[in-house]
Amino acid sequence: MTAEPPGSARLRGVSRVPALELRSTLLLLGMLVGVASMSWGLDRRSEALPPGIAAQVGDRGIPESEVEATLASLRGAGFSQISRDTVLDRLIDEELLLQQALRLDLPHKDRRLRAGLVRDVIDANNAAVSSAPPSDAELRAHFDRNPKRFASAAQLELELAWFRGPSAESEATLAHELWQTGQDPHGNAEVVLPLPSGLVPVTTWREYLGRSTADRLAELPEGAISDAFRWDDAWGVAKIKRRTSASPPAFSEVKGLVLADYRRRQAEERLRELLRSLRGAGRVRRRGGSRP
Repeated sequence: MTAEPPGSARLRGVSRVPALELRSTLLLLGMLVGVASMSWGLDRRSEALPPGIAAQVGDRGIPESEVEATLASLRGAGFSQISRDTVLDRLIDEELLLQQALRLDLPHKDRRLRAGLVRDVIDANNAAVSSAPPSDAELRAHFDRNPKRFASAAQLELELAWFRGPSAESEATLAHELWQTGQDPHGNAEVVLPLPSGLVPVTTWREYLGRSTADRLAELPEGAISDAFRWDDAWGVAKIKRRTSASPPAFSEVKGLVLADYRRRQAEERLRELLRSLRGAGRVRRRGGSRP
């Protein structure tokens, strides 16, 4: 059996996935067996532990079920000769290091670790809710409430004029007025990056021109002239040469998208409920305001 290279144990503030984490830390924690596990061995006493508890580390008991689940997972992953005592020793080592990390206040000092713990709490909150799939009626109601979210994107063909220099904004504003009177404005600049031509989805224009500018252009009818807008180091004005409107699809065509969006919205609401509950428990005090 070839052991994997040692990894870094990830300290968790929620239920861990012992097999994956322990497998990646076996060799690393093995170096500590002569320190942490030795001290534990010297402290083993014949005192009875509560039923179902394999070991007590400080205030935390390590359940027998966690030891057995970790042992089964590791053996299934190829560590067929690993013993229960070895697994328990590693879980003890891991718990000792976790408690040391908390004493050092690493969740607040290490931004990477803090972000990981926050993600884990969110995942645990989502996992605690029933995983039963929503009914077709629930999905159809979600679809009916949010038709624009699932509509195919409108497409725009734009004619653009660009201006640079100290008076670029005023020149673009003047170009808007000239275009409305039927005169063709002449920009004084070229864009650095080539822009797409022909009918282009609004979602693509957002990538080039920015969301706010593209969404304003999407609201204009065919033949309309936009107001002057800023893009990078230039000012521009656009004419809507052609457009296709967003078309609402049939529910059956986008059911998978509706399901994904429904689940995302449900997860967002569960997170808001969790934060409301935590704030309502009186855990937050803030300076200069009454907002909870």
